[in-house]
Amino acid sequence: AVVIFDGTKIVDTYSTLINPKKYVPPFITSLTGISNEMLEDAPTFEEVADLIFAKTEGMIFVAHNVNFDYSFLKQEFAILGTKFDRKN
Repeated sequence: AVVIFDGTKIVDTYSTLINPKKYVPPFITSLTGISNEMLEDAPTFEEVADLIFAKTEGMIFVAHNVNFDYSFLKQEFAILGTKFDRKN
């Protein structure tokens, strides 16, 4: 999910599951509640990368576990040949 906050209010949001193109083990399903069936029709990261890049450009990246989440995005963008650098 991406939530754009201007310091006072939420001004934009985007949320989707991402199809990882691989099997999700039962442990991950029990941890997250996300099943393989839920991901079948979800877009791949490549399909939403441009949107995520544009929505986060010039923004500060904030997350519950920022280093963990940010590293996944950096890696996925790198696979696509794109450098993803956001303040966090």
